[in-house]
Amino acid sequence: MKQTIILVALSLMVLVGCSKKAPVAKQPALTLEALQEKAANGDAKAQFELGNRYANGEGVTKNDTIAMMWYRKAADQGIGGAQFNLGFAYNSGTGGLNKDEEAAEKWWVEAIKNLKTEASEGDGDACMSLAVCYQLGLGTEPDEKAMHQWYEKAVENYRVKADAGDASAQHSLGMCYQNGFGVEINGKEAFRWYEKAAEQGNIASIRAMASCYEYGIGVERNAIKAHELYQKARQAGDAQVAETDSTKKE
Repeated sequence: MKQTIILVALSLMVLVGCSKKAPVAKQPALTLEALQEKAANGDAKAQFELGNRYANGEGVTKNDTIAMMWYRKAADQGIGGAQFNLGFAYNSGTGGLNKDEEAAEKWWVEAIKNLKTEASEGDGDACMSLAVCYQLGLGTEPDEKAMHQWYEKAVENYRVKADAGDASAQHSLGMCYQNGFGVEINGKEAFRWYEKAAEQGNIASIRAMASCYEYGIGVERNAIKAHELYQKARQAGDAQVAETDSTKKE
């Protein structure tokens, strides 16, 4: 169960744009070239997002070592999500880093400070990461009450942005409903939010919908639709499909 929570939390670590206090119109996602230019010029948020893209294989070949390089640059500039991810990398010895539990704890302690600031600005991912920290005792003592509060706050922030049409928040809200983070597990609601995000081209949600059809989460099982959606995600550049799609024909 602990490993499942970690994997789901890491998959939610994507950059969220506008704050709850001042919702703004959706901004188009930066092209890879534009993102790389901003990251190279020292933009911490761009560095974090570029790390996420390499970690998840979104529009680029999945490369954990390059992901960690960009996470480190963002972490050094105080991005809590990057510090959170570096903690996991050091704890497990992945992404070209040597296993170092002391370094992992150091980054988690730093992450909590910055995540609280980001959470106060309406960042649902920051709330999600804080919930995991308090649940697993990363950089702090385990605290069940704080865990529940941060999961619920994450859902609250995701919902504001999801209702405003933010595809990333819609996907994250779907994951919360699927896994019961801050809400009761509800497969139909999970699928509904995945579908909204997928309609906007969110690759992770296309893959999530495929999984829902494959396993009957919120919809009737349909292997044909599952396979079609896995194919669609793969064609859109999703590097994780090969690890997920058990419907593919040999």
